[in-house]
Amino acid sequence: MNWTVADWLNYFSSVFNLLNVAIGSGIIGLGSVAANMGIIPYMVFNVLVVAISIFTLNLVCKSATRVYKWEAENNANEMQKLNSTLDDEMNDDCEDIMESRHDHIMTSLEHIKITEFGNDELKRKDHPIAYSYEDIACVLFGKKVLIMNNICILFYLFSCICSYMTLIKDTMPDIAIGIVKMFNEEAEITNQWYNNGTLWLFLVFLLILFPLGCCKRIDFLGFTSAIGMFAMGTFVVMIVAKQPEVAGMCEDPGIDYPFRNKNNSDIIKFNHNITTECEVKFVNLSSQSIFSAGILIFAYMSHCNVLAIFAEVKTRSLERMNKVIYGALIPCTVLYMTAAIFAYSSFFNHTQPQLIQLYSFIHTDGSNAITVCNILVMTCIIFSIPLALYPARSTLWKLIHTFMPSFPAPFVPAELDLPRGKGRPFPAAIFYTLMVSIYLFVFCVVVSNADFGLFLALAGAVSGSTVIMIFPTMFHLKMENWDYKSFDNFCAFIILIFGVFILFGNTSLVLYKELSASE
Repeated sequence: MNWTVADWLNYFSSVFNLLNVAIGSGIIGLGSVAANMGIIPYMVFNVLVVAISIFTLNLVCKSATRVYKWEAENNANEMQKLNSTLDDEMNDDCEDIMESRHDHIMTSLEHIKITEFGNDELKRKDHPIAYSYEDIACVLFGKKVLIMNNICILFYLFSCICSYMTLIKDTMPDIAIGIVKMFNEEAEITNQWYNNGTLWLFLVFLLILFPLGCCKRIDFLGFTSAIGMFAMGTFVVMIVAKQPEVAGMCEDPGIDYPFRNKNNSDIIKFNHNITTECEVKFVNLSSQSIFSAGILIFAYMSHCNVLAIFAEVKTRSLERMNKVIYGALIPCTVLYMTAAIFAYSSFFNHTQPQLIQLYSFIHTDGSNAITVCNILVMTCIIFSIPLALYPARSTLWKLIHTFMPSFPAPFVPAELDLPRGKGRPFPAAIFYTLMVSIYLFVFCVVVSNADFGLFLALAGAVSGSTVIMIFPTMFHLKMENWDYKSFDNFCAFIILIFGVFILFGNTSLVLYKELSASE
């Protein structure tokens, strides 16, 4: 098929959106992952994780295109079996079974009603496409799994947005101070308005996040995602360019790797209590590698957003969406590997998760390097937040509608493609109210300075493994009648077991680490 200019623009918009979702602030900590695992284990595990991510993303999109067809066929089979064995006792059972399927059937009819007057490309073999994890979970497993699915996704998305907001609040004052210092090294920086992180967070909310959150279509964020990816690519180039200079300083006697504290006045030393080793290790496995493995798994977390992006892809075919997935995750893997290996080969065994702060020991332009790196990373993070908002708003909307059926059904992107007068009016009041509510809730959590470390860590441990591995494989295997004979089904079954292991193992490690730190 020949692609038009609009097709290519839509494709790159979707790729940039998925890439921006996958790449966030986590890239600055991957150097420490490589240091804690060694070059070879890091590269092998990175390839394994990206293969699992691509496979499960494909399962999610495949399930979205098949779930309503599976539901129709399953309902027809159930009715055929019931009609063939009608008697007084079976009549009661029939009513109970159909009652249990009521929510599934209503969900399907709701989507068919929405799409029946729209573009034929919205359908696949006369059946609509599901646009969220929740719809797939409801059809396949019912309300209980739908609610559990919603909670897991909301845990992850809210923890993700809270983490990004906290970084903005903590980092924007440092950026402002660094810019002031670039122009006037002697400038007075204490008690200045730009030292207020809460004020910066409010300005970012008001000037950037609220306008971007008002977009009806997520593909409108493609241009901001492109800017974010350009910034992150530049950050990786900077890591590569600085590597010879930084690594050459390792042989200097007495190097101490200092960094500045939050008021940028005093120099604080890293307390490594280790001997400097000016070489990279190809294998460096230890107990710390287990914690690092969890960081790498969640670095490819883009599953919550993939169906929202799928809904904006032209000709909404599985083949087109697979090209989007490959177009996003392959560059993501290249950036991850490049950043991690060059960061590790710069700082060796002193590599820390706070990679940017390590550059402050470069006495020639250390402070400028930190400022530039912070600007680049913050650009990517700020433009990632609206992409997390869209599935968070949809999931919260679906959860409210589940508990309160009288509440209007969630907005589906396909409704925007309907001819005027064929569908319901755009639910602007609910759309914007939920956006404001989510942003205000996260804003209050972040500025409260409360310690939500354990909550965020558990949210990442629970939600990451369920959304990345457990839910996609459960959906696929359910529609395959739990048959493990084919290669895809066997791989899905193995990933499901691995996901359950990661869920309980990583959760236990998080609890152990937090309890040990509190003693």
